Parts: sequence; C-alpha cells; structure tokens
Amino acid sequence: MLNIWNKKAWIFIPMLIIIAIVPLIVCLKMVNLSGIAYDAWPARNVNLDFFSYYKANWIVIFSTIGWFIFLFKVKKFEESKNENYYIPLFIMVILVVISTMLSPFREIALKGVADRYESAWVLVSYFLITIILMNTIEKVDEVKLFIKAFFLSCIIIGIIGILQYFGADIFKSDFGSSLIVPDAIEKTVGKLSFRFGAYTIYSTLYNTNYVGSYMVMAFMVIIPLYLTAKNILWRIGSSLILFLVFSNWIGCRSRAGIIGGIFAFIIMGIIMRKTIVKEWKKLIVAIIVSAFIFLGMDYASGWTLSGKYSTLKNEAGGVSTEKGLKDITVEGNKIIIEKYNFKPFVISLNYDKQELILSGINGEKVPYKLEQNKILIEEKGYEKYSVTLVDQSRLELRTDRGKIELQVNKDEIFYLNNKGEKEEFKSISKIDRIKALDGKEQKGSGRIYIWSRTIPVLKNYLLFGSGPDTFSLRFPQYDRVGKLVTWGDPDIIVDKPHNMYLQMAVNTGILFLVTFLVLIGWYFIESFKIYFNSDFSKFEHIVGAGLFFAVIGYCGAGFFNDSLVSVAPVFWSLLGIGIAVNKINKIKRI
Repeated sequence: MLNIWNKKAWIFIPMLIIIAIVPLIVCLKMVNLSGIAYDAWPARNVNLDFFSYYKANWIVIFSTIGWFIFLFKVKKFEESKNENYYIPLFIMVILVVISTMLSPFREIALKGVADRYESAWVLVSYFLITIILMNTIEKVDEVKLFIKAFFLSCIIIGIIGILQYFGADIFKSDFGSSLIVPDAIEKTVGKLSFRFGAYTIYSTLYNTNYVGSYMVMAFMVIIPLYLTAKNILWRIGSSLILFLVFSNWIGCRSRAGIIGGIFAFIIMGIIMRKTIVKEWKKLIVAIIVSAFIFLGMDYASGWTLSGKYSTLKNEAGGVSTEKGLKDITVEGNKIIIEKYNFKPFVISLNYDKQELILSGINGEKVPYKLEQNKILIEEKGYEKYSVTLVDQSRLELRTDRGKIELQVNKDEIFYLNNKGEKEEFKSISKIDRIKALDGKEQKGSGRIYIWSRTIPVLKNYLLFGSGPDTFSLRFPQYDRVGKLVTWGDPDIIVDKPHNMYLQMAVNTGILFLVTFLVLIGWYFIESFKIYFNSDFSKFEHIVGAGLFFAVIGYCGAGFFNDSLVSVAPVFWSLLGIGIAVNKINKIKRI
C-alpha cells in the first residue's frame, strides 16, 4: 500500500476526494438570482442551496487538478488498452461543448440552474473522472483503496440517513446547523426549516430519490463481497455495511432506487448463479435479517413504509380517471370545465354586469347555490368546485385538485400567476403532448405528466440539445392546467424530467444520449463476457462484478431519477474503476 501511495498519491488524492468527500458536503450558499437565472428557477429571488453549489464547484476543481496531473505525470493515452471507451467519452465532451456554445441560454449552461448547478463544466468533469480512473488504476491494491474510500463515505452517509429516519436528524440540531450554515450568514437566514421529517432519508444527498440512486450502487457492490467473504472479520464487516446500506436503500422510500435494484438483481442472478447456489446459507441469512430490518422500520413508521412501496404495482398499471379533472378551456368570455366521465359545464362572464352564468355545454341549467360572492357547484361530479368573483377583474376557480386564478377583461380571460402577472391561458388540448397519456398525469408522482410533455420537445434537439442544465427553460411551464391536474398547483416549476435519459436528450441532445448508451453498452458487453463464467474466487472478479451491477442499478434508477452532483460523480467514478478492473481481469486471463 505504501508503494502505491508514494507512486500515485498526486493523482489518487483528488479522485479519492471526489468519490468519498464530495458526497458528504453540505453547506449553505446564498445565490442571488436575476435575469435568465431567475427565469430558469423562478421559485424565489435568492436560492438557499445546501447540497449542490459547493459539490459542483469541488467536482470541477478536483477533476481539473486530477486531469492535469494525469496528462503531465501519470499516463499517456497511447499506453492505454481502453481505446473503445475513449471514442464515446470524447464525443460526449465535444457534444457538451457544442451544446453549450449553441445554447440560447449559455449563462445557465455554464453556471447551472439554481438548486442543481450541473453545468457544462461539471458534465465534462464527470467524463474526465472516468478517463483518469480507468487509466490510472492498474493493480488490485489500488482497486481496494478506492473501494474502501467509497464504503467509508457510504457508512457516514448511511449513519446520518438512519438517524434521520428515526427522527434524530443531525442537521436539525444546533451542532449540525452550525456545521452547514456559515457564521457570516447565520443571522440572515434565521432558523432553518426542513422539507423532510422522520421516517425518510435524504442524508447529505439533497433528496430521498438520490439516496436511492446512491444506495443501490453501494448495495450492488457490497453483496458480492458479502457472499464471497472468507475471513471472519470481513464477514462481520461486510454484513454490517450490507445491512446499513439496505436500511438506507429502503428507508429513503425511493421507488426509483428499488426499480434500479430489480434490474441489477436480475443481472446478478444470471452472472453469479453458481456462487448464489454455493453460498445459499449466507443469502438466506441476509434475506431473513433484511426482512426483520424492514419490518422494524415499517413498524416504527406506522406501517407507512410498506404502504409507499405497495404503490409500485398500481403505478405500473393504469389509472382510474372516473372522477378526474380533464381540462379547462377558455373561449372568449367563457370557461369550459371538463371531467372524465362527467358532462362539462360552462361559466360565462357578463363583464358589464359583473355577472356569472353557469350552464351545461348545450345551454342546460347547472344546479348551484350562492354564498356571498362565491358560487358553489352542485352538479354531480363537481360538488367540490366553486367560482368566486374576487373583484371586477379577478376570478378564482376552485376544483377538486386545487385552485386557479384568472384575470378577466371584457372579451378575454387570462391566467394570473402567483406573481400577479397575466399570461395567455392555454388549455391542455393546446399543449404539445403525448395524448395517449392523458388522464395518467398523476402516476409516478407526476412523472407521467412530465414525460408526456418532454418527449414531444425532443424533436427540436436531435443533435446538440438546449444546453446543459437548461431543461426548465424548455419545458412548457405555461401548461398551468396540466400542472393543476397533476399536483394541484398550477405555478409549480418543473426543473427536471425525473428521467436521466430524457434529461440528457433535452439538455445535450439525442446524439449525446445515443453516445452515452454506446458507452454503457460496451461496458455491459465486456463485463458480461468476463464475469459470466467466473467462479468469483478472486477479489478482482468479485469487485468487478459488483461494480458492473452498481452501474446497472444506477442506470435502472435513471429511468425515474435525474443526474445530480450529489450522486453522479460517484457513478462516473465507479464506472471508471469498473473499466479499470475489467482491464486487470482481461490481462490476467491472457
């Protein structure tokens, strides 16, 4: 170990920091937003960021340091035996650069959007991390060094997470607050409020979904090590890590992480079929202990944990639209309200008389009652609907999903946003979308809605995309009725697609996405060939397979999660290490 450290310390230090220290960074940064930065994230004028800003900066800093050391002191490209991987990686770098240069939102592409900060610099840093690691790791002891660093960081993240689950969130304590809020701005921000309560986990990774993506990678790496552990100390150690990771994996309530795990488990079952049969006793012990952990955590949460995961089956199926809001349409001075399986009704406004008239679509009467300036609808299916004439120019329509405010003129009706600004009112029927998904918008916590509006956008970004981190500026934020139907809030900002592949396609282009899939495809094929017939008697085969499963798990979760600076650098690091381990195994086989 000392020889390794002396030889490659300067290149390994920045890479170890990225994989082990960066995910732990939580520190408040106040970012003032104006112009295009505010347009991209108009939630408020100041972004109070704890989880992304500093992570993004340190990723760029340390990957740049590592890259220059790599170029001048460690390795020459002509010495590498990973030529196939250079092609997609360098194409991706070029596409990010072109996408940034051509982007109409270059400021965002270079700096990143608030709360995310995954700029062009960060994306390029990811690829540099992979290139550095796949070329500099050449020995098994070097692999062990990085795996130990990864698990050390994972243990810290896991302990913070499990404490959060049981209501002992370190960041809510005075001590924890002092760690993440700089003294210089402590008085400015006042007392912190937290989005997440007990019985869920966000740890240092910003959001519960990203904990799922992180933990599925850790879970897939530790399982092969647990199953093949021979030394008693390593059996105990791997067991403790396994169950800590498992408790975080399920405790974060990320269904995306679970789905990613399912993908990885399928491949693991194929690759490690002989080892699983051979080590069936360890597997049974792990399953039994995991079941007790799940039951204990579920009981502590009042059985809400199992309730969260029981919705997976329903999410995969269709959605009942028997009573759902379908659309709101404005035609001149008329508002047409439609629900699935119920007759629509019309609200007509007589502006001069300040009068509201309710009728069916064919002019038939609609039952209602008056309460001061509010009309309560009594038509079947619309009992929770009401219309309030707030003043001469403002109308409030309340539905069973939430309320929407309108500005009324003599011959026109506009949408009135939460900043008091008027917008052209657009019904769902006027939005470019996948019509087959109408009525399913609420599925997947709104993911179906986001995807149904994002996929039609892709036709504009076949080559170079809109620019890194510019998704929110290309999503149809003006689809107020669609947002009302989905979340009950027409003013909510959709800043991410909740799908890593759609995120890539919109931000950096479909060509970039295809290149990424080629990269992962090459790694998949190479790994499958190496490990399919392995007996997993050697550490390099065990950890190589674990890294392979981790990449699959992350990519599987990516169908429902985005790339983010809290987790993505770990993925690109593990991918680089995985490629390096494959090279070690191929050389030894020869």
